[in-house]
Amino acid sequence: MIDSRTVGITKYQAFCTFLAAIGSFNFGWNIGSVNIPGDVLQNCVTGHKYYGPFPSCIDVSSGTVWGIIVGCYALGALFGAVVSNVFIDRKGYKFVLTWFALCNVAGALLLSLTTSVA
Repeated sequence: MIDSRTVGITKYQAFCTFLAAIGSFNFGWNIGSVNIPGDVLQNCVTGHKYYGPFPSCIDVSSGTVWGIIVGCYALGALFGAVVSNVFIDRKGYKFVLTWFALCNVAGALLLSLTTSVA
């Protein structure tokens, strides 16, 4: 049997640590990327223009609504972390990761096709 105190850091441990760090960075980036164009999206600085069916900005009348829009990403992650354990126990990791990835794609499509707050 291998003594873990003498092995040091394995390639697998380094890989898992790297993935966890990138995942945390990605989560923070996704929350921050919504706030970067916040002034343009909230206050319609460029005016109301339409590019096909999509407006150049979405009228958000209060900071509270904008905070809820940005906070929904973190609340969705919290909800997913709690609910995923039940599904993993029933269906297994591969099934759950596949369906959660598909849900992420569907959410990204919904976000990219949004034309109003309501």
